Amino acid sequence: MGERRKKAASAKALLRQARHRRRARRLDRVRIKGKGLAGRLAGFAAGFLGGLVLGAAVLAGLWFAFQSFDRQRMESEPLREQRYLPPSVPEKPEWEREAPARSPAKSGRLEDAGQDRRLLAAALTDPPPWQRYAVAVPAGRGPRIALIIDDIGLSRRRAYRALALPVPLTVAILPYAPAPQKLADDARRRGDEVLVHLPMEPQNRKADPGPNALLTGVGTAELRRRLQWNLSRFSGYVGVNNHMGSRFMQNRKGMLLLIGELARQRLMFLDSRTIAPSLGYEMAQAAGLPAAGRDVFLDIDGNGSDVTPQLREVERIARRTGLAIVIGHPHDNTLQALEKWIPAALARGFVFVPLTAVIQNRAQS
Repeated sequence: MGERRKKAASAKALLRQARHRRRARRLDRVRIKGKGLAGRLAGFAAGFLGGLVLGAAVLAGLWFAFQSFDRQRMESEPLREQRYLPPSVPEKPEWEREAPARSPAKSGRLEDAGQDRRLLAAALTDPPPWQRYAVAVPAGRGPRIALIIDDIGLSRRRAYRALALPVPLTVAILPYAPAPQKLADDARRRGDEVLVHLPMEPQNRKADPGPNALLTGVGTAELRRRLQWNLSRFSGYVGVNNHMGSRFMQNRKGMLLLIGELARQRLMFLDSRTIAPSLGYEMAQAAGLPAAGRDVFLDIDGNGSDVTPQLREVERIARRTGLAIVIGHPHDNTLQALEKWIPAALARGFVFVPLTAVIQNRAQS
């Protein structure tokens, strides 16, 4: 009996050992398989990264080769015109573009001197801009009114509402307004005269006259540059008048430069008379420049107040002197008052004329 138990215990021990061996073999196979999958994944990742590095190196080599080839081609070829255009500079006034360019004589031959004389004669007979761009004076024998609308350009809606007024106007366009040339062309096409509304320094230092304004504190070269910039913004104008300028118009040195340039370019000058001691009209007349001065401001405060009293004053001056020069601005209340007043003034016999008619009338009298 004891022997039998010993054999049974030995058999059970052998079975347990066999199970352990089988379990160990299974675990070993699982471990080997797991190590093989991880190895394969690691190998794939290493190959993929190696391929990326190799591809990047090839692309970099091709790029450097292309750049070297392109530089060699550009150095070997003549330079060609750029495809883009630089920012356009302000257009020169038409009187400056059309002025005959005098070519220097290359020899002392008679035909060269004759050509110079012909060019000089053409320049002398060419009418000045204040006459070239003047519009026809309407027929009528009644008291005359020259209506100027300042500050044109900052509001296109109000600008074209002003241009729709049913009488000849003189519109003063701000040179820093957007697309001033189109406004000038549209005004002239309608039969209106055009001024450059030249920004100048006001007495109130808090008031902003706008970019490139003529200031008393800048040097002569800078002042000349600003003046040329303003005069070159558009073409087709008969002259200039001042935007603000109550301080600058009292500065004799600055006004000498301005009047001298206007005389050189043969333009007229309208003194808006933003301040009583303004030197503009006096100095322009002394220089022999075509000039005029404002009689009535319709809306100097610009706060929407009633302009009817000023319109009555316009009629009174026109009846007494035969001519009134009136300046208004494109405020809605002013335009509304003018739309109502103009037909009534025409019915009472007043004649609306362009600003140049003032100069022509004075020259004939």
